[in-house]
Amino acid sequence: MPEEYMAALNDSSRNMIRQGSRVGMAFGAAETAADWAACFDLLTETKRRLGVQLSISFDYLMRLRGVFGDRIAMRRVTHDGELAGAALVYRVADDWDYIAAWGDDLRHRNSRVMNLMAYYLVCTAIAQRVKVLDIGISSVDGVPDDGLVQFKRSIGATTGMRLNFRLSVAQQGAPTSLHEHP
Repeated sequence: MPEEYMAALNDSSRNMIRQGSRVGMAFGAAETAADWAACFDLLTETKRRLGVQLSISFDYLMRLRGVFGDRIAMRRVTHDGELAGAALVYRVADDWDYIAAWGDDLRHRNSRVMNLMAYYLVCTAIAQRVKVLDIGISSVDGVPDDGLVQFKRSIGATTGMRLNFRLSVAQQGAPTSLHEHP
């Protein structure tokens, strides 16, 4: 099945995956607390480069992992033992994974880390019989990012509509318990 994914990509995208593979990068799961922390720091740095902040803290992520176990995964790509890329993946349904955040270390960008990461994430999803691999939005702080759109299309992603609903809740004068509501 990964062969079908590769066949669906254009020549340039397949070549980028091959380039990354030839460099000798390794893909796997973050296992230790130190692995998770290093990956989280890389994702935080990636967001900072884009001018935004990661919406969760490391402590919050570890609490989520404690509650949801293996449904919260951190995948990583290393080169000679050095972290080159990371992806935070949530299993939101039995057959649906959502990449909440992913990024690379700029020192490894020429090695096509993100293309290789995408390939391995797809292979992992196929092996786990995941039907939808949601690779996230292609905007930064609510503004479409042409680079993200182009990259995600190059790895075979299709567009979809995502609606975000927000409810503003006033903080001042808010009741401290349900029993205080009028």
